[in-house]
Amino acid sequence: MIVSTLLIGLVGPTAPPALAATPDFPWHWTEREWDPYWAELPVGWGTRAYTEKMLPWFNPSLQGDERAIAWWARRMRQDASLNSAVAIERV
Repeated sequence: MIVSTLLIGLVGPTAPPALAATPDFPWHWTEREWDPYWAELPVGWGTRAYTEKMLPWFNPSLQGDERAIAWWARRMRQDASLNSAVAIERV
């Protein structure tokens, strides 16, 4: 369980081929579906509440795992400052 979490931390999520749904990549979020994400990111980055919500996106089996939640939140704060995280996500 922790090994898979550590692996995600080392490898990181991969970038999608498009930031929003396009005719040739319709499976991604639409611009409208991105809005709540962009609103929540600057407020929640590195917090426990935000981590509890986001962690299942990357590893559903860790939902509710206190140790994994604490590790992921700490990882977020160590990986990038709030402003850096927003800038990186918008690239």
